[in-house]
Amino acid sequence: MTLSDLSFDQQVALFRESGVVIGPHGAGLTNIAFSAAGTFVVELEQQADRRRYFERLAARTGARYASVTCPPDADAPQDMVADIGEVLSVLDRLVDR
Repeated sequence: MTLSDLSFDQQVALFRESGVVIGPHGAGLTNIAFSAAGTFVVELEQQADRRRYFERLAARTGARYASVTCPPDADAPQDMVADIGEVLSVLDRLVDR
C-alpha cells in the first residue's frame, strides 16, 4: 500500500490511529500533522545535514521524533538503505524517553 492509494480521509485516519510512523523524508511524512500526541516518528533521511521540517512538525503535534541517516543504495542512488538494527535502536530510545 502507498499513501497515494488512499483518499485524504483515509490518510488522516491512518496517521491518527498509528502509534509509530517510520518513513523516508518526503511529502508523505507531512501526514504526521494528523498524528496523536505521543506518536513515535522516525524519519529516514539520506543526508546527515538534516532539514528539520518534520522534527518541528512532530514537536507541534506532541509526537516523539528521531531520525536515522541512511546511505544511498549503491545500485540506485535515489533510493536509500536503512539499517533495521539502527532503526529499532532509535525506536527503543524514543520509547525509553
